[in-house]
Amino acid sequence: MKSNIFLVGLMGSGKTTIGRILARRLGLRFVDSDHEIESRTGATIPWIFEIEGEASFRQREAEVIGDLTAQPGIVLATGGGAILDAHSRAFLKERGTVIYLRANVASIIARTSHDKNRPLLQTADPSQLLEKMAEQREPYYLEVADLVIETGRPNVQSMVQTILAQLQAKPGCAASAKPSMSESSKLLLNVDLGERSYPVAIGPSLLGQDPLLLRHVAGGKVAIVTNTTVAPLYLAALRAPLDAAGKEVIEIVLPDGEEYKNWASLMQIFDALLANKC
Repeated sequence: MKSNIFLVGLMGSGKTTIGRILARRLGLRFVDSDHEIESRTGATIPWIFEIEGEASFRQREAEVIGDLTAQPGIVLATGGGAILDAHSRAFLKERGTVIYLRANVASIIARTSHDKNRPLLQTADPSQLLEKMAEQREPYYLEVADLVIETGRPNVQSMVQTILAQLQAKPGCAASAKPSMSESSKLLLNVDLGERSYPVAIGPSLLGQDPLLLRHVAGGKVAIVTNTTVAPLYLAALRAPLDAAGKEVIEIVLPDGEEYKNWASLMQIFDALLANKC
């Protein structure tokens, strides 16, 4: 069981911001490797780069990554270049679930344009430098990543929800190891319509309760009707127990918005059901 979550990605991709929220949501401790280096050395990252050079910084960084990844129950935001070291990559892969936050260069420039604490960006053309950096590091990020998250979501909370949903659907990681909810900790209501009666369950994290879901799923096929806003947040978590139970899942993803609650969307649902012989 991997109890740690490690965030990798280019500088300015949101690792620290997202990491803090993830740690709070999962009840884990948040650690930032750059902050840990500054705490141990009593010097800032720009100072270490300027006085000792990048090679010395990378050596310090590798030592910190080795120490931090050995600790249990943490969300670790790594420095953008941490994956350049082979030993660090091995530690990240072996000791936790690695999430690669993939950001485009334009968004990184927008976030970091006034940040003087990023020594590698103190150049005449930071955009060109970032493009080169992204090209060099992408294979390493993908090598260690268990999940790849595009950071172009509408907001940070939306990204966090996407990450949590994908973590819940992934066996063996911290987020999927939560104990099952007891029957007494959720509210069950029955909508009494005779032969068409059905239950309504109210409670937290119900999508992760496999027995509760599968109990009400008959047959070998399941159609999930959702929209383009909700699907990235919860579809993976909902599919996971259905796939594991051998169900054939048909995804019907509609555009979001009141204007799409119409006959055309209803026909799209019917067409998908008929095409899949549901």
